[in-house]
Amino acid sequence: MNGNQKYVCPKCNGLVDYGVRFCPHCGNAFGSWGERSAGTVTSTAKENLLTEAEYHFAKTRLAHGLLSTVTFKGTQITVKQVNKWLPFVKSNAGFAQFDVMDIESAYIKKSYNTMMCVLFALCLLVLLLSAEFILLVLTVIIAFSLRDTALIIKYKGGYLKLFNDKDPFNTEKHDDPQLVLDYIKQYNPDSVHVLMD
Repeated sequence: MNGNQKYVCPKCNGLVDYGVRFCPHCGNAFGSWGERSAGTVTSTAKENLLTEAEYHFAKTRLAHGLLSTVTFKGTQITVKQVNKWLPFVKSNAGFAQFDVMDIESAYIKKSYNTMMCVLFALCLLVLLLSAEFILLVLTVIIAFSLRDTALIIKYKGGYLKLFNDKDPFNTEKHDDPQLVLDYIKQYNPDSVHVLMD
């Protein structure tokens, strides 16, 4: 049995390592791995493979948004991006199509956005002017929660950076970028990396 091989949880379709007792994604308990033959585990994993999925990401600002849709059909990936100006004007921003096996690396990167930097500067100004420590602490907490999340995919012939900001007004659909990485892991596990925060 290959200890490095990944298997699919039958409950949540999350990828798990051989021999684990519980799924790290949903907590599903597994039986004894030693009772199963290699063929049984592999066929179970194949039956639970996701073959089609669609995920949505958005980077929204006051009057502009960049909406991304990632569609999987087997090992084919299609990425469409649309610029959204105000609620009603849309224009195409980009299109990419490639195979999961062409991915060289995929990971999630978090960084502090411009809004956080502005809030932090305002917070320092408030501290200097009013000496309100509680207000300063609250502003810092809010500022540090406003982090940009970007799904980075490097593939043969291209590079994608799909933003998925927190939207305070919840106007656009946001899926968890980890779902895209889990789908990619099914077919190309060596390409998915974990970037330390």
